[in-house]
Amino acid sequence: LQDFDDDVEAFVACINPRLLARSEETLPGWEACMSVPDVSVLVERSVAVDVEFTAEDGETTVRRRLRGLPAIVFQHELDHLDGRLIIDDDRALDPP
Repeated sequence: LQDFDDDVEAFVACINPRLLARSEETLPGWEACMSVPDVSVLVERSVAVDVEFTAEDGETTVRRRLRGLPAIVFQHELDHLDGRLIIDDDRALDPP
């Protein structure tokens, strides 16, 4: 996780991440993925998410509210852990 808040480390390892809640507000955005080279897909993602994960020490449970780009990236990467790619399912939108 790359976090842009001033009061936390820039990069945080997230062990066993979970999505606790997502905002009803969503935004479409073009996403690419190194798992699917040379492909961009229009995907709708929540603009904010509440997440939980185990910290690098293996013991501490961390909860965070992510907004904007960190929230979108977290959802994208969590999809990978669930075995999903941006081209696999109904997340892909028809381009305007």
